[in-house]
Amino acid sequence: MEHTVYNFWFHRWDTSVPEAVYNTPPPNGTLRTLSSLTTNCAFSKPEKHLGSKHSPLLHLQPSQYVLDELHLLLRVSDVLVRNIIHLADHLDQESGLRRGRRGTHIPELQQLVQSCGVPFRISQVRNENGKGVTGMYEWTSLNRAQNLMVLELLPTKLHSIFPANTAAKIGALLKNFLALYK
Repeated sequence: MEHTVYNFWFHRWDTSVPEAVYNTPPPNGTLRTLSSLTTNCAFSKPEKHLGSKHSPLLHLQPSQYVLDELHLLLRVSDVLVRNIIHLADHLDQESGLRRGRRGTHIPELQQLVQSCGVPFRISQVRNENGKGVTGMYEWTSLNRAQNLMVLELLPTKLHSIFPANTAAKIGALLKNFLALYK
């Protein structure tokens, strides 16, 4: 029985298939299955979309793909930092400190990241006229070495600005990602 990526992801509930099928590593997709799962292919069906918007640009088999570890690190760590900043902003808004004053969580988060030994700054994005703020944030991009330092040192420091259970979850996420990367 040939399993496609589609069958693996959406038919795990099917009890007529032997249990070993779902306890083995997922089958690699082929170029044909990846092409058939894109949204802009004339022959693809809407219920089969798995997040691919375009058909493959280069016709390489997935077994020939080489991951760019550096850019994966930068993109994933940027998403993690963005989510931590949004959480700090949410806590500032929740505590009511945003009315006319700057909250305490964002500056404390900035200091925590700086205490990891990296230059880091968080600032609010200004309106087009430059007179007000939009409620969105910009922050310093970190390079590979700086990201690794933050991933290693920040988890133990988060408890000072976030609730204990939240700090533990975020810390575990950062530690797990660092372990996965190494």
